Amino acid sequence: MAEEMAPKSDVAFDAGSAPKSENLPVQVTSIRLTKDNYLSWSVALEIGITSRGRLPYITGNKPAPSKTDPQWATWALEDSQVKVWIISSVSADIQPLILRKPTSFDIWTVLARMYGRKKRVLRMYHVRIRYVIGNRVQIWTRLLGRGYRGRARYPRRLLSSPSL
Repeated sequence: MAEEMAPKSDVAFDAGSAPKSENLPVQVTSIRLTKDNYLSWSVALEIGITSRGRLPYITGNKPAPSKTDPQWATWALEDSQVKVWIISSVSADIQPLILRKPTSFDIWTVLARMYGRKKRVLRMYHVRIRYVIGNRVQIWTRLLGRGYRGRARYPRRLLSSPSL
């Protein structure tokens, strides 16, 4: 009789899983993602998500089970928690780009492609520029050391230095 009076739930939750959503704060980092701070934001958010035991959801190591699987309800709850953490740490102008993504892994991947790639490309550009400038300086130094005085783009003080 006591079994009949206990409230029944149509969703089966794993008793050994991490804390349920009502015990977890919505914010895992104070840094909000903007168009310019992806690297620091992603590190901070990854640390926060890891501290709550949900890193496999954003790395793709915990894919969605089939909807008929008994573990699906637990997975959906935990994935939704991660989605809330990500969405609450993103600026208002970025949120519309990710709100309709089905999983937290999809959201994480979209943000990494949109903002993480720009940083890598920009970094490679700076490395290439330093390399090119370094090579030009070496070439000009060699030419000036050999007495070349034609159409230099360096300031005159370099051409008239006492060492030449």
